[in-house]
Amino acid sequence: MEAVLITGLWVGILSGLLPLIYGLIKDQPKLAIGGFFACAASGVVLGALLAFPMSGLFFYYIKKAKGK
Repeated sequence: MEAVLITGLWVGILSGLLPLIYGLIKDQPKLAIGGFFACAASGVVLGALLAFPMSGLFFYYIKKAKGK
């Protein structure tokens, strides 16, 4: 059971790097950090099945967000 949770966390962290880096580049730190932690939590809950779509969703939100 521990291995499944740790693997899910790693999947979430790795998928969360995309919105984190993209959000910081686009000057959207709140969405970037929120997306990272949402992906990490999603990875623990359902693994890649939820973490990857969450990453794409936050990527879309950051892309569509206006400036500060």
